[in-house]
Amino acid sequence: MENDSFALLLECIKTCSEIERSPYGQENDDVRVEEIFMNDLLKFFVFLSYTTGDAHRREIKFVNRELHFEFDKNTFRRYAEEHVFPIEEFRYRVPLSFQYFLRAEYERNKTLYTTYRGICKKYIKAMRSAGQELIACDGTVSQEELDNLNIFCRTLEEELAQWKGTDIYSRYGRRQISMDSGKEMVRHRTYAGEEEQKQEPSTPSGVRITNFDEKPKQESITIADAANKAEQFAKLPEELKEQDTEANAELDGLLKELNNMIGLDSVKKEVTNLVNKLNISKLRVEQGFDPLPIQMHLVFTGNPGTGKTTVARLLARIYHALGVLEKGHLVETDRSGLVAGYMGQTAQKVQEVVESALGGVLFIDEAYSLSNGSREDFGQEAIDTLVKAMEDHRENLIVIVAGYTDEMKRFLSANPGLQSRFNTYIDFPDYEAFDLVSILIEMCRKMQYALAPDAVKYIFHYFENTLEHKDRNFGNARDVRNYLKHIIDRQIDRITREGVQGKMDLVTIRLGDVEGVPLGGGIII
Repeated sequence: MENDSFALLLECIKTCSEIERSPYGQENDDVRVEEIFMNDLLKFFVFLSYTTGDAHRREIKFVNRELHFEFDKNTFRRYAEEHVFPIEEFRYRVPLSFQYFLRAEYERNKTLYTTYRGICKKYIKAMRSAGQELIACDGTVSQEELDNLNIFCRTLEEELAQWKGTDIYSRYGRRQISMDSGKEMVRHRTYAGEEEQKQEPSTPSGVRITNFDEKPKQESITIADAANKAEQFAKLPEELKEQDTEANAELDGLLKELNNMIGLDSVKKEVTNLVNKLNISKLRVEQGFDPLPIQMHLVFTGNPGTGKTTVARLLARIYHALGVLEKGHLVETDRSGLVAGYMGQTAQKVQEVVESALGGVLFIDEAYSLSNGSREDFGQEAIDTLVKAMEDHRENLIVIVAGYTDEMKRFLSANPGLQSRFNTYIDFPDYEAFDLVSILIEMCRKMQYALAPDAVKYIFHYFENTLEHKDRNFGNARDVRNYLKHIIDRQIDRITREGVQGKMDLVTIRLGDVEGVPLGGGIII
């Protein structure tokens, strides 16, 4: 068999093995999904062989070689009569193994299991490629053979299209997928040292089924060889990450967006580690193991303007892409959004905010302010209500609290209920001068402004000096945003006085526009 066809069929066999081990795989231990697939493949080959009226000897030889049978012309015909004929009806049948693929893909869509993305299309592609090889093996390809191959594949494509977006169990049942041909299509396995099991009545006489543990006589690897060794595909979780680029497209895009953020190298590393843990935990569950004990609620520490809200918004979407959250939206609030002025109103206010965040992330900025009030303050009521809501909605709500590093540590250590739910900290360091300049340049680009080279040089040295004298009020990127606003005001004043000589004057920020402009809580050079 050609490499392309063999590789596609091998992928299908690997998927069969994965389905077998999944929670929604084959429930009858006597029948394995890869065996069902191999029998469906046999019937498919027989179907194509009789498309033109009679099977060619080379087609029978092809089937014997690839699937380890010893059909002769008579037994091949008898098998076709029992399992395949009439040809006109068979081409519209949906194979039992394809129904398992459909169910696996349906479950993947429900739970965002990346392992099974696109497996039904891969199944159809494998059948088409292998079918083309079979009908070409006798040296001629008729239009009738091509038509029947296309009809068979189109039937599968239509079946796939029909159940997308619907409940597949309404078509095939929840407990067990079955067809009229069910068990009669299954070959019995035999093992080394055991007698060959008695064949089913449906198995044609004169057909020998090769021992599944025997070494093949052929030097080349056949389809049956690959099926016999399907167990090897269960060894490492990494092997379950199908080299299917579509599977992780959304997640890859979000991680790329994170990595494209300026600076924050330590934050990117922490988020990436968290994503890796979630991925491995999902793979463990798929293979029947317990999930990893991962704490989803997070504490973001650091000064204002270090990207905490932006990263929280990305994390919400990442959690959604991984199937952790149903919606993946971010609800941002602070003390004023949670605490009311009268007894009883605070609890209701917190509950309303929590309800709006279900299925996503609740981001509480300056969360330490909830516990900074007097005894009569209702901040403690907000905390108590939040802790209970986190427990009640632990499957569909993730909370991220943020604030200054020291204040957040004191805030959590002062409340055992909070401390037990937040044990993962991600620190957001202040930006370096180079990062702040890069942020400023990016802001200018988005607003269609350009900094003159001497202005960039001045700004860089000014930022370096400012960072050496910063205090706790330093706002990082937030201060840079305000800095740019003042620079643009200066540029507008200048071109209003001097006039516009060319269109570049409208977008160019010169050295004189930035000299003496203060940055947040910094100093003026």
